[in-house]
Amino acid sequence: TEVKAVYAQNVIAPNTLSNSIRMLGSQSPLIQAYGLVILQQPDIKVNAMSSLTNHQKFAKANVREWIDEYNPKLIDLNQEMMRYSTRFNSYYSKLYELAGNVNEDEQAKADFTKAYGKLQLQVQSIQESME
Repeated sequence: TEVKAVYAQNVIAPNTLSNSIRMLGSQSPLIQAYGLVILQQPDIKVNAMSSLTNHQKFAKANVREWIDEYNPKLIDLNQEMMRYSTRFNSYYSKLYELAGNVNEDEQAKADFTKAYGKLQLQVQSIQESME
């Protein structure tokens, strides 16, 4: 049961991350629109509330950081995950077939290892781009 629990955790975590990134990606245009509204607001100066100007500058800096840094990374990550999903789906039936023969057929074992290695390299690339 311990092995099953660890396996379930490993399966659930990527699915949750994938769903979260997809959800954030779908909300990205809305976030960007709100950000652009914030950037277009004139600076507010109220003598009785001097911290309001600082809060507004802080909000604008956060919006610029989101638009310039995080949003492009999110778009790239979504594209990489879609490419991986496409590759995985195209390899799946062949990997499944080869997996049944790896103990009896050296060529099947080599082909399985090669295809699996390609998928693993793509996963590592995606993980590195997330860091």
